[in-house]
Amino acid sequence: SVSASVKGDSLRLLIDKDGAAVVPVIEQATFGRATSVAQDQELAFLHTGDAFVAPVHAGTGNWNLRLKARAANGTVFQQRIVVRVLP
Repeated sequence: SVSASVKGDSLRLLIDKDGAAVVPVIEQATFGRATSVAQDQELAFLHTGDAFVAPVHAGTGNWNLRLKARAANGTVFQQRIVVRVLP
């Protein structure tokens, strides 16, 4: 499963399989508004042991994280993850 959330100025990305953290290579991560590319941000994630974390500038509303990752076995994973930032 994949989920993302914003708290303060950090985006936290969780990737797991059957409850165990998965640590793929993040090849591309773009965070931006759902309706416009004007505020798109290319993210550089750090893995903290249980999650990936990246600094972001996000106001209240709906955002998307467009993610491309590669597993150790070479499998490519791409997904658009909806992130709702609450006031």
